[in-house]
Amino acid sequence: MIQIKRLNGNTIHTFDAVPEGSLVHRELMADHYVKLPFSLDEPIYLKVGDYIELPDFGHFELTYPYAPKFDVDSGAYKYELQLDAYYIKWKNKKCRYNPASSASETSFNLTATISTHLTLIVAGINALGNLDTNYRYNLTQSFTFQLVNFPADKIDAAKLVQYQDIDFISALNELATAYECEWWVEANVIYFGKCELSGEEIDFELDENVEEMSSSKSSKEFATRIIAFGSTRNLPSNYREDQGADIIHNGVVQKRLMLPLSLCPYGYVQDATIQNETEAVEAVVIDENIYPKVDCYISRIETYQKTVEDEETGETITRTFYRLYDGSGFNFNTNMILEGETLHIQFTSGSMNGMDFECQYDNTDHYYEVVANEDYGRFLPDPDLHPSVNDHFVLYNWDATQIAETGIIDDAEMELYNAVCNKLEDMKVDPNTYECTMRSDWYSNKMDTEVFVCYSLGQKVQLLNPTYFPNGRSSRIIGFEMKLDIPYDTPKYTVGEAQVYSHFKDLQGKVDSLTYNGVTYQSEGSGGSGVYVITTTSQTPASDYNVYSAKRSDKQFLRRDRADTAIGQITFEEKSIHKKGAQFGAQFVPGLVGRGGNIDGNGNGEMRSLKLWEWLEVPELRYNRISIYTGIRWDTFGGGIIESVTPDAQGAEIGSGTLKLEDGEVGAIAVGDLCMGIWHDLSGNANANTDDNVGNFTFAGFKTVYFQITSVSGQNNQNFTYILRSQLDGGNGFHPFVGMTFAGRGNVSNTQRQAFIYTTTEYSLALTGVSTWEFQPANYYEIRGHIEGFSMPAIDSSGQPYTKTFHGYGQVFGNAYIFGQLDTFERIDYRMFIEQSLGGTLAPGETEDVSCTILNGYGVNVTDEFTHFSVTRNTGDAASDAVWNAQHTSVQNPFQISFNDLGIDGIHKIAAVFSVVATDAANNVAQAQANYNS
Repeated sequence: MIQIKRLNGNTIHTFDAVPEGSLVHRELMADHYVKLPFSLDEPIYLKVGDYIELPDFGHFELTYPYAPKFDVDSGAYKYELQLDAYYIKWKNKKCRYNPASSASETSFNLTATISTHLTLIVAGINALGNLDTNYRYNLTQSFTFQLVNFPADKIDAAKLVQYQDIDFISALNELATAYECEWWVEANVIYFGKCELSGEEIDFELDENVEEMSSSKSSKEFATRIIAFGSTRNLPSNYREDQGADIIHNGVVQKRLMLPLSLCPYGYVQDATIQNETEAVEAVVIDENIYPKVDCYISRIETYQKTVEDEETGETITRTFYRLYDGSGFNFNTNMILEGETLHIQFTSGSMNGMDFECQYDNTDHYYEVVANEDYGRFLPDPDLHPSVNDHFVLYNWDATQIAETGIIDDAEMELYNAVCNKLEDMKVDPNTYECTMRSDWYSNKMDTEVFVCYSLGQKVQLLNPTYFPNGRSSRIIGFEMKLDIPYDTPKYTVGEAQVYSHFKDLQGKVDSLTYNGVTYQSEGSGGSGVYVITTTSQTPASDYNVYSAKRSDKQFLRRDRADTAIGQITFEEKSIHKKGAQFGAQFVPGLVGRGGNIDGNGNGEMRSLKLWEWLEVPELRYNRISIYTGIRWDTFGGGIIESVTPDAQGAEIGSGTLKLEDGEVGAIAVGDLCMGIWHDLSGNANANTDDNVGNFTFAGFKTVYFQITSVSGQNNQNFTYILRSQLDGGNGFHPFVGMTFAGRGNVSNTQRQAFIYTTTEYSLALTGVSTWEFQPANYYEIRGHIEGFSMPAIDSSGQPYTKTFHGYGQVFGNAYIFGQLDTFERIDYRMFIEQSLGGTLAPGETEDVSCTILNGYGVNVTDEFTHFSVTRNTGDAASDAVWNAQHTSVQNPFQISFNDLGIDGIHKIAAVFSVVATDAANNVAQAQANYNS
């Protein structure tokens, strides 16, 4: 059984059996989801955060809004519901520098060790859990990180990572790129390193336990021979003149650093197992960061300020400039700068690690002055981001042969050689991945003996297939897909080396066309372009050195020449134009029982509902033939809408406010007005509807606000001050609210503002002379409708005073002037009231007493005069109701209703309505209905 649940624990939908075609899919550093295909006659409405729990696979959530498709032919709602693993929802949250602060940054650079980077990312994820514990997989634990199979030489290496407004998933990918590692999540732990489990290998052998094994070409380049070059920086014009250091790259003749001649006489490094030219698979790589260099460090810094003109605004501003002193002993002078070049400084540690600036050298005082630029998004260096003492740097665009030290070029060539050797070890490994479809019978037998088997990511595997490997191939599982309804039915495992980031990422594995010693080299599969192609299955990050294939582009980017669907959210910074309109929802069906919404090209809209939190301005309102009103309505001398309000800062029951007025409108308020408004708030609202008939009201779910206008000002009477109704006089301490509509209901002294009419759902009351918060009987001049509970002083025929109390429904008024014919008659209208001892809600085995009371038109109890009572039931099941009704054509008053009388089964029939009809000897009829539910 699978249950889709809401975050509050409520069940949204239950599957008695796993839907056919359901599956779980996981890839290393990529997708991890469960897919549930199903159809329903009535839709269920899903929200982001709805989740399922699978005993063998864990917690999966809806991370993006989803709606089904309506199948017109079958009339069913079809779902292809994808629920992501709990950690995938991190893609919906931005990585912040200081997650505990409300002013935390979402765009920042950080140079630090792997542990510091992961501490920052994990702190941000746990900060989400502090706000909402549903962000934690296990509610009792926070997330942690752990290094697994992580290169020891990189644990203390500081790397620069640019977190530029990215989500947590992208932040982990950026970090994996910087450290050439993988990441994965199990339970509450984020692992970083290489996903490879210890222990023995499992054999995946074709025709034994593997039904089908197919190979997919990886985006990772394979090579057994690497022709490598370093940078053009700091090389003299005569560098290796007789050894072909000049190459043609991108159509430009360049002199580049080469591999050491003594170790690489042919200009390349190749695998030692290569025995003949046929076996060599060549690749050409260039590393721009390897060149002859001197490691310098800052021993002292001087700053000075200068007033300059801002190039954009033209304003005069003050900027800080930096002069750096080198403590390495490098005796540099400006004569070393290569002809036609400008000296540059590149920082190799510290807060500016990796940043590159032009610089100027002073031969007298021996300092380097950094020429600030805006290449990094703002004018740098500045007081917030600048070099520090002990930061390291290198210089380029100078002739490396002009220093006294020997071997600087030889050292650079050896650095290139060592890097290429490491690169070769990576590139000569079979880069392909292999999808292994397991045999159902083998898997079924294994599950019979081992209950359930799903091999984990990183499980070591020995692939045995003579088509691909004469002697097998050792690898690991990097992905799997398994059916949930029949787990042993041909599960699939992806085996191989994932798109792990290269151990030598600065060496570009694919380069444009390059000519060396008269031979032109191009990348494999590039079609002669030399550009690496990112295919539909490739996980290679986009860069300035590769392109998307046509199929990848068609899959990833929206089309302009045909109808297309965007899976992710699209944000428009500019106004979007819809010439033919816009539809909302998967399907738009017009009419009262339709679905979805639509706005056509002329701006005519049709939708299910509209909720506004500010105001609605419209020249004409058209009602659908009938106006329905609930609550209280005022026809009065004054009132308005609150545009702003400022209660007294010291907590006194006074304040000031402003009316919302249209152009030319004058505020309808005056000093002394007694005002009332109704407002729905997030808390502190009334729990019930009450009305004492003298001006005190509460409405369930709302606050009632009472205040008196104490002053009015402004050209259009828009400004006012007020005092709240005293709590000793029935007030509640609630100040007016912005957006609240209020009505004047009397004035303490102005007799011209003391008459008004208000209407509730039961009665209408007209008053005059109202100068107090509570209405007095002397203020009434008309009562209409339900007059029960109203009374006023009167004098009888003998001149004695008494209180006249009104009952039932009718009309009370004074000073009636009638002309024309006056015709009076008597109309007896009997009313029945039903009292249910359990309130109409019954559980299995319960019975309640039902008693009927009948009043005549004058409100007199005449129940005893009605001698015949019958009861009919309506549950929607006509046949069942007819049988029950035939048995209850005559009942006593009072009578009983049991749970079994309801005919409720909880699925198709969930409520029942009972109609009671009573007659007396003269065949007068009284009737009423009683509602029931279980």
